[in-house]
Amino acid sequence: HDFAFVLGNDLVEYKSQYVPKGAATTVDVRYLLPSNASHHVDGSRRAVHGALEVLGARVGPYPYGTLTVVYPPFRARRTAGMEYPTLITSGAGDPMWNRVPFRDLLLNEYTDVHEFGHQYFYGLFASNEQEEAFLDEGFNSYWDTEIQETVYGKGASLGQIFSRDVDMRQMRRLRIAGNAKNVREPLIKRPSALFDADSHGTQIYARPAVTFQTAANLFG
Repeated sequence: HDFAFVLGNDLVEYKSQYVPKGAATTVDVRYLLPSNASHHVDGSRRAVHGALEVLGARVGPYPYGTLTVVYPPFRARRTAGMEYPTLITSGAGDPMWNRVPFRDLLLNEYTDVHEFGHQYFYGLFASNEQEEAFLDEGFNSYWDTEIQETVYGKGASLGQIFSRDVDMRQMRRLRIAGNAKNVREPLIKRPSALFDADSHGTQIYARPAVTFQTAANLFG
């Protein structure tokens, strides 16, 4: 991607500076949100800072001096959850996330973490999602789980719903189990679009993440 831009007639802007531990440079982070969704800023800031810390320490320093995080309004939700170099779109910014049953879930924070991870996978890694999606979404899905557990704790890495913990690792295991009859192809398939349509999401997100976690458990 060469560039990305944002247009909005009801957006508010928040700016902050953050120096991840061990980094030599300050990252200027800008948050753009609908005016009725400014309550997302604190949660987004915690998620982004956590991602900068974990990936910076365990993968490599974030190499850019800026990052823009955009919460599109609900009516523009189809633009949510996307990644570009130094610019990501989170989940939809909307007051509904402060209401039951959503208010204790970390869905937007998770989206921040996941889309920021694409600064590395595909970004710095320079992988080709069309050819080998497991190098892009697969590695990124492994790392977003690591970040969520570091920032929010194990067992409730996606928050809570109706006072019950939501564990990202368990959700991924359940997704694979529920789609097991369709997961019959090798993890590596070029191009990735040739995966069976019923298993495509499982093959490029959940299965690689669980596979890499298994490798980490076995080999460190």
